[in-house]
Amino acid sequence: MDDKLNPFFQKLNILYGGMFFSSLVFFAAIFFLHQTGNLQMESAELGAILSYLAPLFVLGAIPAGYFAYSALCKQGAKKDNLSNKMYFYQKALLIKYALFNFAASINAVAFIFMYDKQFVLIFALISVVFLINKPSKNRFFEHLEVEN
Repeated sequence: MDDKLNPFFQKLNILYGGMFFSSLVFFAAIFFLHQTGNLQMESAELGAILSYLAPLFVLGAIPAGYFAYSALCKQGAKKDNLSNKMYFYQKALLIKYALFNFAASINAVAFIFMYDKQFVLIFALISVVFLINKPSKNRFFEHLEVEN
């Protein structure tokens, strides 16, 4: 079983790292450009809208990621063979990470228009959530009911 799982988890970790670091680099670039004065896009109207929508998107995307992950893992747990379970685990993680990445991107866009430090804190929250959701064999075995 390890012959099949080790390459699978290597690929998942590459995917995870790419999605996490892409949002980190995107936000860092925006923060740097704003600090150097090369990014001046403040808009009162858009800022007012984003001040409400960005936290709502973050508060919606994170639970939606967990909900989608849970639902897909339940479907995958019903499958008979390991390959199908691996497919559902990968699909569940992809959707969860995409929703986390969406929340980080919306947060970065809000930061562009408002330059409010609360968006740095929100991004830190998203980053922590991303970090604690790294793919693991233990979660795979537990959530998809795979016998070790």
